[in-house]
This record gives sequence, C-alpha cells and structure tokens, in this order.
Amino acid sequence: MLHPKQFEVNETWIAFRLNNAPIQTELDGDFNCIALMDAASCFILSSKIIPAAAAEPTRAQFRRLLKDAKRHKQQLPRTLFVPREYVADRVTLEATQQGIEVVRVPESELLIFIGEAREGFGEVSLERRKIYVALPDTKAERTGYLRIIDESGEDYLYPAQRFVAAELPVSTRRVAQPHR
Repeated sequence: MLHPKQFEVNETWIAFRLNNAPIQTELDGDFNCIALMDAASCFILSSKIIPAAAAEPTRAQFRRLLKDAKRHKQQLPRTLFVPREYVADRVTLEATQQGIEVVRVPESELLIFIGEAREGFGEVSLERRKIYVALPDTKAERTGYLRIIDESGEDYLYPAQRFVAAELPVSTRRVAQPHR
C-alpha cells in the first residue's frame, strides 16, 4: 500500500480529478477539476478546470498544468501516478515527452493522498433547509450566482439554483440580518 512517507518531496506527483461529481453551471455546462499533487507533502501544486464531457485534459491543458506545478518546485518529478480508472492517453504522452515516467495505479491506492483534498473540495459551508441572507451582487446574478453569507460568517458566491427566494416577515428579517 502506498503512503506519503515512502516518497521524497518532488519525487512523485499524482494527477487526479479533485471533484467527486461534475461541477455544474447553468451557462457553461459541467466541469471537472484536474489537479497535480506532490505525493510526499500532499500539496496541490496546480489545478485546471476542464469540461466534464472531455475524457481527459488536452495535451496543451496538461502541459499548462505541469508548467504551473513546476513553478512551485522548480523541477518536474521523476514519476507521475495516474489512476488506472482514468482515460489518460494524452496525459501519458505529454508526461513521457517531458521525461516523466507514468505509473498507472488503482485510485483506491491513491485515496490516502487525495482523499482529504477531494473531501475539502466538496465541502460547502451551508446547511440544508436553512435561511441565508443574500447580498446584492448584480454581476454574480447575471452569471447565475448569489452572494450568500454562509456558516463561516463570510460572503461567498454559490450557484443560484441551490436557493429558493423567500419573502420573510419584518420581524424575521431583523433576526436574519448578518452581524458585520
């Protein structure tokens, strides 16, 4: 079984899909977030959003992902782990061309590295069936988002389709106002 302690920093990177399910947008379709992680530190070196309809990043997208990751470490790794379950022909071709050995590994063996990052990527600071305050943000609304004050007390953009507008009585509105 693989473990981060088996590796030196920058010796091996992992290419994987950060999200469990496609990121859905109303205007532009669904997307996946492809990431490169250092196997020793479990640090995400770079990530790229690609259309979910694409089986894998293009060679140019993966080249950019490698270039962005290289900025952190000043060199490329010797080895790249790629989940066996992924289509990775272009990724393999580009990595091999850059002198990186590609090793296909069952995703289950990579969960010790990528599990926490994936879990964190999917966490949302919202509770179901709770009333949240939406702040005015016309630019966000034009793109299908609302600026919501979430459980952290900070305002973030969330897909508007996740919310239902409700007109509240004045007494309830006073209680629901954010304290800033």
